[in-house]
Amino acid sequence: ASSSSSSASPPSSQASDAPLLPPAATREFPRRQRRHSRHSRCRRRSGCEGLAGGSDTDAKLEALKAARETRAPDRVIVHGIPAPQLYHQQMGTYEEMVNMTIDDRPCFKKITGGQSSNGSDYLYYSKEYCGWLVAPTLGNERCYMFVATKCRYPSSVDSSWVLWNGTRWLYDSRVSVQDCTPKKPSQTRFHYNWDLGFAGQAPSPKPLTPEEASRLGSKENQTKILGASAWNAAGTWEERSVKQWAKTRLRELCNKIGAAYGDGSEFVLQIKSIKSISGEADIIFVRNRRKHGIDMELKADVDVQKDDSFLDQCSIKVELTNSVQEELPDFSVDFRKVVNPNERDRIRSEIKKHLIPQIRDRAQLVLKEMATQ
Repeated sequence: ASSSSSSASPPSSQASDAPLLPPAATREFPRRQRRHSRHSRCRRRSGCEGLAGGSDTDAKLEALKAARETRAPDRVIVHGIPAPQLYHQQMGTYEEMVNMTIDDRPCFKKITGGQSSNGSDYLYYSKEYCGWLVAPTLGNERCYMFVATKCRYPSSVDSSWVLWNGTRWLYDSRVSVQDCTPKKPSQTRFHYNWDLGFAGQAPSPKPLTPEEASRLGSKENQTKILGASAWNAAGTWEERSVKQWAKTRLRELCNKIGAAYGDGSEFVLQIKSIKSISGEADIIFVRNRRKHGIDMELKADVDVQKDDSFLDQCSIKVELTNSVQEELPDFSVDFRKVVNPNERDRIRSEIKKHLIPQIRDRAQLVLKEMATQ
């Protein structure tokens, strides 16, 4: 139901044809269905959850809204209705009018968007109607759309706007108003000189003194000597992974290991293939010091011959870390055919004496080469 006359014509570009907005005291709009989830979220965000409503709750909500309205927008955009639907011409950008206020609120004039035949539309606040209006003229009781609110600026409104459809006023949740004021460079933290107040040409570059150039050069040379990245001239923490290079290099070296056997030994050991090499290899720079290390696992198949006859092909797994520089790495052996425990022990002993030291030597070589990576 509406208190406006049912014979009112649809809004047009002329002020006299715009629908008459009823006063706040006698205004009746269709009941809007509130979504409970949205209403609950609004209460939680505003800190009013648990209040039953009424004047205390409304006062607190208005106080929170007023606290958010700290900056007046220079421009706002009204959007939500596409062409060619009714009121699409009223959508567009509205700019604040200089030295023009109504009821202690700024007034906005339409500058972009669909052009009305009367020249322009206006967005202003009316205390008499307790809300913001979009109308063809300023201070007119006839308007195209309206929102009941006490917000100081239209961009702070979070209520639904009411539109005249030709016979009555209806809520339209599509319509909204947003602040589109262009930001100055100082507000975007884009221009250093603007922030410092330089309006003209930026200051010219200042050449380095010989002492500064020498100091920077020494830091750069030290960085090159350490092998750190160019950005790490200060020698702070930097970690660089070289595991792909280390895996390739270790595989290449281990494939060159020949037959391993001792004087008078009955067994001959030969690496058949390197099945896999996994783990990490890193170079670390910290406090102008360089460190490097490996933590890798090598798996290989080893052919075992006894008295010039093939005996078994066993699998070995070797743990390679920085400790290989001081001691033999840990390893394990899995046999496929040999079942005699004594024979297994003798083969394992031969692997430890003649094969594992050669793998350790290759790992030590990889660590040595990492120092120059």
